[in-house]
Amino acid sequence: MRALAGATLIAALPLAAAATDFTALSDAERAAFRAEVRAALLAHPEIVARALEQRNPVQSAYRQQIDDDLSLLGRIAPEILAGRDIALFVGSDCADCADAIRELEAFSEAFGATFILRDMADAQGRAWAEALELDGAPFYVLTDMVLRGHMPPIVLGKYLGAE
Repeated sequence: MRALAGATLIAALPLAAAATDFTALSDAERAAFRAEVRAALLAHPEIVARALEQRNPVQSAYRQQIDDDLSLLGRIAPEILAGRDIALFVGSDCADCADAIRELEAFSEAFGATFILRDMADAQGRAWAEALELDGAPFYVLTDMVLRGHMPPIVLGKYLGAE
């Protein structure tokens, strides 16, 4: 019953606010009001969750694209990774690729992460890169994300949980 009264109080707050000067409440009235609001919020935490829920218009506008990208990655990542943790896409005209390969080899030895090299010069590597809409090497494919550009080992460790 108290929860119903609290929910009713919360629903009636806009009406009460219009008719009440909250700055003129006595200390006792203010304490009683706070106690009722607190009780109502404790009884109905979903009210607080809804109020704190962030509305991100940019994310909302791109949500479908994000979902489509994740769906595509979910479909092709197993084939790209071939059972490994990381796929590194390299190219012949890539200045950072040699560093990326060397660092990934050292990372793999240190943390036991497995990787596979994918060459964008070969037909299959190029097809995967095109499907992912990536044209510059190096880039990394993990099970649930793509990292563009050369990543230092500390960044790879963060994403793989191998710090």
